[in-house]
Amino acid sequence: MVKQAVPDGHPATPRRVALRGVRRLRPPVLLEQRRPHEPLSQEEQRALESVRKLAWLMDARWGAGPVRFGLESVIGLVPGAGDGVSAVTALYQVLVAARLGVPLSGLTRMLTNTGLDLVIGIVPVLGDVADTFFKAHLRNLAIIEAHIQSREQTAEPQTVIPVRRRSD
Repeated sequence: MVKQAVPDGHPATPRRVALRGVRRLRPPVLLEQRRPHEPLSQEEQRALESVRKLAWLMDARWGAGPVRFGLESVIGLVPGAGDGVSAVTALYQVLVAARLGVPLSGLTRMLTNTGLDLVIGIVPVLGDVADTFFKAHLRNLAIIEAHIQSREQTAEPQTVIPVRRRSD
């Protein structure tokens, strides 16, 4: 049971306790709400384009027959470092998605993809082969683009003008 701090002489009145070094949590600026029909700004378009290029580079840059692989499959051969670089790039995708207003459910799916990619990649050789087919970066990109597409398809809110009925 947690006891609350109370001022001297007033045991029933709870008091706020100031913790040094702990800041109050405030909603981050990057998660501000935007209207569904609002178009992407130029900065957001550049960020989305960088996520597209990064996903393609990490998961589908080269091809060997029907199988496409990317930089993640190559750097994944370096124990530890490859999976770390892959996780950092995937977290960048999550950050951009949060800035673009992807809902929490989408961000959770993206973080799940990233976590699975990291766990799968820990296995020395089989993990790298599995990473080649899992393609977490392209999955995360699909989540972002689905959100952008649904946001663009949302109709603008209509203005309703009240009409008076004439009294005869």
